[in-house]
Amino acid sequence: MSSSRPFFRPVAFVTSAVLAIPLALLSVSSASAAVPAVGLGVLTDYSVLGGSAVTNTGPSVLAGSLGVSPGTAISGFDVPGGPGVVVGGSIYTPPAADSARAAAGTAYLDAAGRTGTSVPDVELGGKTLVAGVYTAGSTGTFGLTSTLTLTGDVDDVWIFQTDTTLITAAASSVVLSGGAQACNVFWKVGSSATLGASSQFAGTILAAASISVNDSVNVVGRLIAGTGAVTLINDVITRPACVTDEDDDDSTPPTVVTPPIVIPPTVVIPPTVVTPPTVVTPPTVVTPPTVVTPPTVVTPPTVVTPPTVVTPPTVVTPPTVVTPVTPAVPTNQGELAATGLADSSALLLGAGFIMLLGAALVGVRLRRVDVKHPKI
Repeated sequence: MSSSRPFFRPVAFVTSAVLAIPLALLSVSSASAAVPAVGLGVLTDYSVLGGSAVTNTGPSVLAGSLGVSPGTAISGFDVPGGPGVVVGGSIYTPPAADSARAAAGTAYLDAAGRTGTSVPDVELGGKTLVAGVYTAGSTGTFGLTSTLTLTGDVDDVWIFQTDTTLITAAASSVVLSGGAQACNVFWKVGSSATLGASSQFAGTILAAASISVNDSVNVVGRLIAGTGAVTLINDVITRPACVTDEDDDDSTPPTVVTPPIVIPPTVVIPPTVVTPPTVVTPPTVVTPPTVVTPPTVVTPPTVVTPPTVVTPPTVVTPPTVVTPVTPAVPTNQGELAATGLADSSALLLGAGFIMLLGAALVGVRLRRVDVKHPKI
């Protein structure tokens, strides 16, 4: 949060405008000494106390302790370094915060039980009020659209009572003058309170339900929610400090108590280190060379040419030409016998000649075949 952000500063001044306050208000002021402050007990140490939860968005700063009870949820302050920070106090949850919850109930009943002056106009903007107890009119609500000025002494007390809501507009403000102190301003709210963006507010809000604070609001006081949550958005809540008349010197003007300007430590958000994803280089896929399977060489079987079978020519044995022999007619038996022998010899000789001739012809034929088809 930048240190240039405006902070609420009470101002002490006395002008002719103050001297011109209506007598009705002066009469209230003269009775204000009888109005004691609301007792806070252990709440004095707190800047924020939620009922069900406390939630924060942005670098809000709390000068004073932070607590929640009976709920347990606190978000936006639970991470060391922010976004919200608590300075000058601690963070409490049940059971440590239970005593603060009990003190809040007592303080609420105390503020609600005071007898006050009814304010017919629920709009507080543009008014200057002296110390006293102020009760919302028939509508039972308080609104603030511009500037409310509270003027009085350091011991003067202001108590505002509403049965319903407290709603302030954006850029509205509560200004303390003359010595009035935020520690002596109390707002009893019957339901919920809402503070407008970029507004400046003073006093302790005791809400029965919840409190919602919009963006960039500066509160010098306390935010005490009953059953509901306290919601913050980039706000500054400063627990008020008090001085008393014992601290005053009548010969000197009252000391103006300026709430501490809390400059939160600069939260350096380290740049997000984006770890690049590990690039896994895929292994080089080596494509094996295509193995070309040579075609199977089929060796043709050796063709064995069978030898040409030469069928020898059929040897035609020429018919034996038998020359008929005219047989001699034997004249006697001896002659017949000689003739028979002679005929038998002739036949044998003819047969032998024919056989020799056939053999000769076969030999000649075979020689011719051998010449034409020599043996391999």
